[in-house]
Amino acid sequence: MFLTDIRNRARGQPIRRQQLRDDHHATSYVLREVQEALLTVRSDWTLANFGLPLPDDILPALEQQNEIETHEARAQQWEERLQTSLPLLNTNQRHAFDEIVGSMLPGVSVSALLQGSSSAVAGPSMPTRSGRLFFLDAPGGTGKTFVLSAIQDFLRTRRKQVIAVATSAVAAVLLDGGGTAHSVFKVPIPVSAESTCSFSANSDTGRTLQQVDLIIWDEIVMCHRHCIETVDRSPRDLMQTDRPFGGKFFVLAGDFRQILPVVPGGSRGQISVAFKHTIRNLCLKVFQGVRDNHADPAWLTKRVILTTKNRPLDEVNEVIGNMIPGPCRTYLIADKVENEDTNALIYPTEMLNTLTAGSALPDHKLKLKKGFIVMLLRNLDPATGHVNGARYVIENMTKNLLFLRVTTGSHQGNRLFLPRMPCGPGDDNFPIPGFTRTQFPIRTCFALTTNKAQGQSFGGRIGLDLRDYCFSHGQLYVALSRTTHPGNVTVLTRESNETTRNIVYPEVLQ
Repeated sequence: MFLTDIRNRARGQPIRRQQLRDDHHATSYVLREVQEALLTVRSDWTLANFGLPLPDDILPALEQQNEIETHEARAQQWEERLQTSLPLLNTNQRHAFDEIVGSMLPGVSVSALLQGSSSAVAGPSMPTRSGRLFFLDAPGGTGKTFVLSAIQDFLRTRRKQVIAVATSAVAAVLLDGGGTAHSVFKVPIPVSAESTCSFSANSDTGRTLQQVDLIIWDEIVMCHRHCIETVDRSPRDLMQTDRPFGGKFFVLAGDFRQILPVVPGGSRGQISVAFKHTIRNLCLKVFQGVRDNHADPAWLTKRVILTTKNRPLDEVNEVIGNMIPGPCRTYLIADKVENEDTNALIYPTEMLNTLTAGSALPDHKLKLKKGFIVMLLRNLDPATGHVNGARYVIENMTKNLLFLRVTTGSHQGNRLFLPRMPCGPGDDNFPIPGFTRTQFPIRTCFALTTNKAQGQSFGGRIGLDLRDYCFSHGQLYVALSRTTHPGNVTVLTRESNETTRNIVYPEVLQ
């Protein structure tokens, strides 16, 4: 089945289609795809862990031919996007584009490109200067991702290699070809001051980093310094230099007004409008007209309720789910622990069914309807946008399979056929060892935490549930900047005349 799928995907690539007619070559492609999928789940997994052979050495030569073919097809898409995006850049955005691209390719600027200057439209022979490090400081909603995408598109049309990553998977899918920093750079989890990236100089990742011209890292302020320092060390070792990030051109982008890294149990030093009286009224305000528009995913995904903590999410999602017409299907599943025979008395099934682990674990009981907006809880295939935090609409449901379609980002429209799969809590400190829950790795997503919303924009109404106060730097700022007009924001507090503190750590902004 996997081989058939790969052959179908190669229909628009004549060279690869010809190669895949050979069963031996096709099997090697399947093995390579499986290996890459394993690495997105765990950086230390290989085919050997599952008793599978390695792909043939002939693959790199074949893939070089495919890269040429793919680049020609993608170059036309990049050029078309540039023709749309460059004229829309405002003064500040043009300045950022000119500084970053001009430092790599002398004489290039937005003005020169729009005027068709010969020096700005020269081909791939243009020289690249020695590397520099940039930090793009952009408040929420000012088009940071738009600028980064324009930079990506332009450099790739000039045959420059660009790696785009973000701290969160949700932010990563907004960048063409983007992945999470942990996945792309093979950063271990958890990360410490002594951690190193788990790849060698001769690995695919190592060779790519040696050849890359520009690395973009979005939402950098959400990332712990140990992760950044771990990534910094690897290019230095690869390029045998003490320059930051191996002397590569590196663009760090973020906003220190927004949410900082989450430190479990951490202190401040470690981390350094309209009102509605009930949650139902808030949902009615934000999702007004849902009965007439429930079949339109674009309408639904422009509206969201934001909370400061995970606790209210189930309540909010249930209220909105009940507002959507149509039959509801309930999915139940049994939970398991290690040594089930001996642990049955210690951990009874009824207790296991109540366990949660923040946003990492799907609910024991899922109530779903066609048309629901849901969020994926696992990184399945970053290359096609199926990552932790991606939002989907349910198009159909069977007993053991969900038919989903991506609703936002650069992978909008991609489909996912999702089975039940074993899910762990993703936390070494989880109190029950060996706990797994075999369930669809999703949760209903009419409501999000402000942390999950960082990096996303919503064009419609936003509801802000402040019954639980903001507790960290940047939370309120992130919540209020997810839409383009203050009139689109509705706030719920404990009392109608109550205020909430906007928590800011001045030392972070200095």
